[in-house]
Amino acid sequence: MAAALNATPGRFSKANLRTWFATVRHDPITIGILFVAIAIIAVMWIAVEAKITQARATKISDVQRENSNLARAFEEHTIRTLGYVNEIVLSIQKQYEAKGQRFDLQTFYKEAQPNLAVVRNAVITDETGQIVLSTEPAPRLSLADREHIKVHTGAGNQEMFISKPVLGRVNKQFSIIATRRANKPDGSYAGVVGVAIDPGYFSTFYQEVDLGSKGIVTLVGTDGIVRARLARDSTLLGQNISQAKSFQRLTGTPAVAAVPAETYVSRSVVDNVERIYASRRVRGYPLLVFVGTATNESLTAVTADAHADRVAMSLATVVIGIFAIFLVAFNLRRRRSQAALYASEQRLRTIIETEPECVKVVGPSGELQEMNAAGLAMLEASSISEVKSHSLLKFILPEYRAAFISLHKRVMNGEGGVLEFEVVGLRGTRRWLSTHAAPMRDTEGRVTMLLGITRDITERKQAEAARASLEAQLRESQKMQAIGTLAGGIAHDFNNIIATILGNAELARQDAANDPRATQQSIEEIRKAGTRARDLVRQILSFSRRQATERKVIKLAPVIDESVRLLHAMIPPRIGFAVHCNADVPAVLADATQFEQIVMNLATNAAHAMPGNGRIEIRLDTVLLDAALANTDVRLSALHERHPGRTVRVTVSDTGSGMDAATVAKIFEPFFTTKPVGEGTGLGLSVVYGIVQAHEGAITVDSTPGKGATFTLYLPAAPVDASATTTMASAALATPALPLDGGHHIFYLDDDEALVKLVTRLLERSGYRVSSYIEPHAALAALRADPASFDLVVTDYNMPGMSGLDVAREVKSIRADLPVVVASGFIDETLQSQAAAAGVREVIFKATAVEELSAVIARLAHTFRAKAGSA
Repeated sequence: MAAALNATPGRFSKANLRTWFATVRHDPITIGILFVAIAIIAVMWIAVEAKITQARATKISDVQRENSNLARAFEEHTIRTLGYVNEIVLSIQKQYEAKGQRFDLQTFYKEAQPNLAVVRNAVITDETGQIVLSTEPAPRLSLADREHIKVHTGAGNQEMFISKPVLGRVNKQFSIIATRRANKPDGSYAGVVGVAIDPGYFSTFYQEVDLGSKGIVTLVGTDGIVRARLARDSTLLGQNISQAKSFQRLTGTPAVAAVPAETYVSRSVVDNVERIYASRRVRGYPLLVFVGTATNESLTAVTADAHADRVAMSLATVVIGIFAIFLVAFNLRRRRSQAALYASEQRLRTIIETEPECVKVVGPSGELQEMNAAGLAMLEASSISEVKSHSLLKFILPEYRAAFISLHKRVMNGEGGVLEFEVVGLRGTRRWLSTHAAPMRDTEGRVTMLLGITRDITERKQAEAARASLEAQLRESQKMQAIGTLAGGIAHDFNNIIATILGNAELARQDAANDPRATQQSIEEIRKAGTRARDLVRQILSFSRRQATERKVIKLAPVIDESVRLLHAMIPPRIGFAVHCNADVPAVLADATQFEQIVMNLATNAAHAMPGNGRIEIRLDTVLLDAALANTDVRLSALHERHPGRTVRVTVSDTGSGMDAATVAKIFEPFFTTKPVGEGTGLGLSVVYGIVQAHEGAITVDSTPGKGATFTLYLPAAPVDASATTTMASAALATPALPLDGGHHIFYLDDDEALVKLVTRLLERSGYRVSSYIEPHAALAALRADPASFDLVVTDYNMPGMSGLDVAREVKSIRADLPVVVASGFIDETLQSQAAAAGVREVIFKATAVEELSAVIARLAHTFRAKAGSA
């Protein structure tokens, strides 16, 4: 066959063709190619013709739907128009029946101001058919021979009659006459009241719709006579179309039942044009509406598309035929290439077996086809038949399987890829592998397999894990170092507080009997010292991140003041502080605890840079972040793109040793430090940088050796509406508790007997009834005995044997609607979420002032009592 296809110019001789056909006849692949080509051509032609037929039917259906909508619209217009005319005729009828020929028709008609585009003149005839009254000057003609007069004579039609188009004897214009019978007081025939309707009004209305050059709208009476018509030739008024089948279907014949509406394709009996019609009977009137669009105009686009499709299909037939012939030739060449491909595969197999790294070949469906000895060793398999008995994905840990499948799909689409994943061998050994995958193509360029080269990276991953662990330890070390420094200052403050409390307690004991005023003064000092102790506990918990944190709209000045109070306990007295906070600085969206950490880290670093006496200055103000300022630093440029305009600025300056440009360039890098080995982790400023980035801000450094350093933090101002919302919310939270009514019963549980006695006494002095307990099981037994008598449950969180959340769950099982408050020495996100799940109404800080505790109890108890009363 190859010889036949590659013959000399005389190859199309009879002998060569016979040889070619003989070769083709015995080649099943070639026969299959030709059969498929013929089948494809046949199917495509069938599909094209079906598409053309469907497109024609769809277009006709669309036009019928559009014309049906138009017919409905024209029907509604006709009903409104004739209703309007009927009102005019009825008005004239009533006046004429009441006044007779004394009725001033012209004056009445002018005052009625009829729409002259719809109606022309009005005429009244007596019982003989003579015109007796008219809105226009007219001779006393007899209209007795007119249909619209005859229909009302004798005991004739009492309803409004709509005539055929008639030619006026005076104005020589076609009109449609709408008439009603006029009666005398005794009910006998007195004449006819008629109004002339201009048929052109309907034609003018129909002209607002574009139906093409051969489109028509026809208004026909049930007698078959055309009343109005829109077409290029509108001279067919009065023509009878009663023999048309569509007319008979709408009006009904002995053989055909009447229908209210229909759509159809038909050739017009008027002008012999085939149209797509929609027709309707006009409700309440002996009229029909026909809307038609010329079929050839409606199908212009469909016909053009059909012609284009047939031309394209003809070209496709030629192309497919030529392609089939080339496929036959390529089939012979494929046979020759198979041998070369087999040899290439043998060479590839040799390369795979000798490669020291794992080399594998994966099929298009993900099945493993080949793997060398190095790969078998990684998977702890003894032979290729043993990797094949297990799916390749079975070796890969579940969390990496989706990524491996995605890589396989990308490679089979012709792309390359790299993936690191963890596997478990047949003997349970876990390894980290890195695979580089590439597509393998056949001689025609199609991707048929995946070739992967895999390396064992377990040692590198272990080293990375060790480094990550070391980084975590260093971060914790930096935090513990700060807490350790803080602890020294806190211990000093606590000693002072304890000394104050004990001293004033002794003074109060001595003065209790003799000097009440001095006793009160000592007690006030004890209260102040206790408040200081409570605030120190709050600061420690906040700094150690035991409390829940989140970004809120806050003012930074109070946070800076709080940070400085902590810094006084951490930084030696030789270093002075100066704080300047402008009063008009707007709020920002920030986490107060994280911002406090920024200030403390920057101030601590500044203190370390001043081995002798020094000064730290913290300033809070605003700056206009415009293009000029943004161009001074790339970080400010990025911030300017996101949040231009007024920006909050915090500056921390020191009088320390300063830094050179090389040090400033690396200062925010993790683990970079200028301190000696063992004296610093290098994480403080990297933590600051990360917090600033998370707050969508920017931080810059300005420093010169010997002249100190200035760190400037820029944060976008919070939106005005957000600030207002937060202020309102804060105000709402700060609203004083509602006045007590003296009837609230409080259930109080705490394992500290001294605290139970104190709280019980204080709440009873505030007007509450208090049942206090120090043992949870006894407390719950009392609640079960009389659950309806309590208004609120307050329980400690940390108690031996049973936590406050366990108590809350038991309370809810006894009485689901009873509010529960849990008091804790520290509050974090975990406690908040667990408390909510247990049905706890509120979690409060245990060290809070008794007045604040009373306010919370008053608010919840009062709210509960109010709800119970309303129910």
